[in-house]
Amino acid sequence: MNGKLSILLELAVPLLATLPVSCSIKEDRSGCPSEYRLQFSGPDKTIGSGYSFAAAGTGVRDGFVYRGGRQTRVYDIRRGRVDLFAWCGWDGNPEYRIEKGDCCDSIYTARKTVMCSGESLRDSLVLHKDFVTLFISLECSTDGEFLSLTVEAPFCGIDAGSGELLEGPCRFNPEIECTRNLLTSSARIPRQKEGFKILFCDALGLVCGEYEFGPGEAAAAGFSWEEENLEDLSISGFYSSGKMTFNVETWDDGGASGIEL
Repeated sequence: MNGKLSILLELAVPLLATLPVSCSIKEDRSGCPSEYRLQFSGPDKTIGSGYSFAAAGTGVRDGFVYRGGRQTRVYDIRRGRVDLFAWCGWDGNPEYRIEKGDCCDSIYTARKTVMCSGESLRDSLVLHKDFVTLFISLECSTDGEFLSLTVEAPFCGIDAGSGELLEGPCRFNPEIECTRNLLTSSARIPRQKEGFKILFCDALGLVCGEYEFGPGEAAAAGFSWEEENLEDLSISGFYSSGKMTFNVETWDDGGASGIEL
């Protein structure tokens, strides 16, 4: 190989000598891939199996374990417009859908469109929280009022690539703890458009009480489904003589509102 390179250089010297001094011959690298250095960051702690990353339309797909802080990944991707998306909390298909009867995982997604025109590019990507943890407590005037509860919502997942919510029944029966006349439980649900319901059932499975968290309740609690990072909710109530009264507040900064059913 060295002999061939040597011959080419010797042939090129006379040609270069005849060119004007101000000109130069440059290699056309427009068809070469761009080196894309992506700094990846997200929440420090999650409930799940780790993170998965995908670069749509480029043929590049990468999965790796993320342990908090910042982590850099390097990819060779085609030049031009590239739609990037990332997700965390589930493996495989970029469409996340809760299996029937299961609780939502701790899911995070991110989307970004970049224009790769040079030989190298540095960028960053941050995952955002697409689920809500409900912390539920209900005080009863007598012991043993309720034996189970059900959380219901109309959307059961999300498409990591488009950010579209996936329609389908989300119905989960979380475990409950009863201490004398206090019932406590928690559940995770994926991002919704309007809200969810909590049904309180007796030993026969009959609904004895219901709480609906709709747009009005969300506004009163200072909560929005449009936030990039969804806040968790604390839902506390009192039950007596067939009537329920609830207070709802965001887990981080309060904003309590009283709601009587």
